[in-house]
Amino acid sequence: MNAAVQPAQSGGFICRDGRCLTLYGERDANLPAGLYLGLFHGRDAADADMDDWGFAGPVIGPLNYVHTTYASEVKLRFIDGRRAALYFPDTGDITNLTTGERTPCPEAVLSIAQDLLVFDGRYFGDWTVFYHKEQVQ
Repeated sequence: MNAAVQPAQSGGFICRDGRCLTLYGERDANLPAGLYLGLFHGRDAADADMDDWGFAGPVIGPLNYVHTTYASEVKLRFIDGRRAALYFPDTGDITNLTTGERTPCPEAVLSIAQDLLVFDGRYFGDWTVFYHKEQVQ
């Protein structure tokens, strides 16, 4: 399997279930300002024989924080649970005890396998945390 086959089309990172997410390194005028996790140097398998840098992954956020635990997982907390559901659709809902409103959980965890961050069943050798500032029109 060629590790550099990109799961991306013009305008985004295509997830295995068909969701299209903003691609790291691409400009997106609709991306809200905030803290983001960018994934890159991707491959389809952890043991892929890399003859290139791999593919770009998604931009994930906006986030309140990114926290790494013993280099085994990366914990994310989104500013809004509805944004979290765009990236992690299988995350359950939480209930606001005051209002009774049910919203997607704003927290998610990415595992690290063989020094690679795992997202959407793909493996990324590099990731970065950065602040995106909205562009003035």
